[in-house]
Amino acid sequence: MSGPDKIVGVHHFNLTVVDLDRSLEFYTGILDFQLRSLGDYTWGPEYGSSLVGAHHEVSPERGISARIAMVDLNGTWLELMQMTEPKTTPFPGDVTVAGCAHIAIKVRNIGKTCERLRAAGVEFIWGVEPLTLAGTSHPHLWCPIRDPDGVIVELVEETPIPTLMKTLGLRIREARSTRGLTLKEMGGICDISAAHLSQVERGDAFPSIPALITISSALGVSPDHFLGMIAEAEDSMRTDFATVKSAEADSDPTELHARVASMEDSQGQSATGGVQWRWLTGSQERIRVFRGSYEVSSASEDYGVGQQGTEVLVVLEGSLTVEIGSSIHILGAGSSITYARSVRRRFSNVGTLPAVAHWIVAPDQPFV
Repeated sequence: MSGPDKIVGVHHFNLTVVDLDRSLEFYTGILDFQLRSLGDYTWGPEYGSSLVGAHHEVSPERGISARIAMVDLNGTWLELMQMTEPKTTPFPGDVTVAGCAHIAIKVRNIGKTCERLRAAGVEFIWGVEPLTLAGTSHPHLWCPIRDPDGVIVELVEETPIPTLMKTLGLRIREARSTRGLTLKEMGGICDISAAHLSQVERGDAFPSIPALITISSALGVSPDHFLGMIAEAEDSMRTDFATVKSAEADSDPTELHARVASMEDSQGQSATGGVQWRWLTGSQERIRVFRGSYEVSSASEDYGVGQQGTEVLVVLEGSLTVEIGSSIHILGAGSSITYARSVRRRFSNVGTLPAVAHWIVAPDQPFV
């Protein structure tokens, strides 16, 4: 359609708010929207009755009125409207009701943005999660928060497709070349055409998850190796253990320089959503180990506030999705990751089997 009756775009979106000043502080002071206009508006009783008469009694003298602010974020306009006559009714928070709105805004670095919003006291629904829209192969990260009225605002960081595809293709080509395989030989092993593999290696095509798993299996590596989502095992923590004090010459020769922690001595803790932890070492140890069990669809989060040192996670069974700050890592059985304990981290089991892992905690060992 190209005639004068063509619809050319979206002018603005609207959110009805309880306290306009509070909402402006949130959207302009925290979310970086720019205030473009602010004013008081009144409509006669006839218009008012048509607009809200089914739910509210409209004064025949005053009609209806509202305070309205227009804010914009890089060309996208949002209208914030506080009804003053009749007054705005608080949002019930039920997203199953037709017409319930939410907005999604793009961010450059979702980890840094989340840190700033948490410091500002913004309510988070949950942490950062990966998401690939149905029918696409373009992954992005997202995190839902709530505005002062309880309306959901999604933070979205999109992964640049060319960067992701070229990096992935380069890693696959390097692994294939290292193993001395031609494209045709590799295609025969994976049951993928050599032409499609060539497109993947050049960064012109993105393989599906099943195809990536098949390629990884054929090359003897995990899918994480190609996506760059986990550190190599050789980069595991280098711990300087404290030297055990030598026994004095006149000490009891039967003295043991060891401590045993039994299952009865270990401390267990259950978290919501099918997560269980149990310390495997005593509280007096400088290096501590605990075991975590995650049922399918369960998750836990640690903000790292006031924590020091280094932590190593080793997955024993199943798989865990690990968020360290703004990065995401998918670890299968036998994989490990090392990180500073001061950063926010989230662990979730999005697989089909329960996951079990061990954490090695070294509070005196700086992360290097």
